Amino acid sequence: MSTYGERFAQAVAQQLRAEKNNQGLTEEELAKSLGIHRVSMSRYLSGVRAVPLVVFADTCQALHTDVLEVITRAKATVQKADKAGDPSLLKPSRSRSRRKKQA
Repeated sequence: MSTYGERFAQAVAQQLRAEKNNQGLTEEELAKSLGIHRVSMSRYLSGVRAVPLVVFADTCQALHTDVLEVITRAKATVQKADKAGDPSLLKPSRSRSRRKKQA
């Protein structure tokens, strides 16, 4: 990632993924609540694709998370990575976040 916009988009994805995980939701559950495909949600939350503005706003609403808060945390993440010269802080996630099935 080289441009500020690309780094920022990755940081937004990280923040949304963290919030989803904090709430114990799967990608499938979140995608279903937004009416989009799970694969699309996976690509957005992993940073493979930038989250469209409408999807971003709807995702924040579905997660009961303030849009400005997500943006502020994403900006801080980019600034931290830039200051440290450590782009690994913004690497796309390749792990699948699936809730373990309960016995």
